[in-house]
Amino acid sequence: MDDQQIQELFSDKEFVDSLLGLETPEEVQETLAEKGLDLTLDEIITIKTSLENDQSFLKKICCALPAVLPAYSHN
Repeated sequence: MDDQQIQELFSDKEFVDSLLGLETPEEVQETLAEKGLDLTLDEIITIKTSLENDQSFLKKICCALPAVLPAYSHN
């Protein structure tokens, strides 16, 4: 699977939503394989951890913005 095919696959909102609803890395691996994208369990876990770290970082930034930049306050 080339980069363009991967981008097309992950631009499909329904497919991405279905991936997010899966409970185990094995389920994610199987679902991706059905679409032609073969990843190891280690690769899937690494991606998951990276995404979780990014979300945590983004939450911290979003919480800090109103205090630092009042214009970003939702009040």
